Amino acid sequence: APTYFYMPPGLMKDFIDKTSILFNRGNKWPDKKAAVLAIGTYMPSVEKNAKNLEDFFSVFKIPIVKTLCVKTISEIPEKDHVLKDNPKLEADLKELVKKIIH
Repeated sequence: APTYFYMPPGLMKDFIDKTSILFNRGNKWPDKKAAVLAIGTYMPSVEKNAKNLEDFFSVFKIPIVKTLCVKTISEIPEKDHVLKDNPKLEADLKELVKKIIH
């Protein structure tokens, strides 16, 4: 999730808010897995965003297979090539995808 003021974007926050009814009913999602990918230009904010998302998944007892925090150079995708010349990040993303689909 992109990071805005230490939090995920509005659509993700809407999703989190709407699931409160499931939590209040005692619903859990034990057969689900989660991966956290937080992206932004300011790492303390990105890390807090990731922690907030991890906390959300822990409430529902959804296991997190991997958390990645990625620092970007710009909020403008055309100006930031975060994968370019970054084989470790590319490998980490591939690992994240494998863990979430298997």
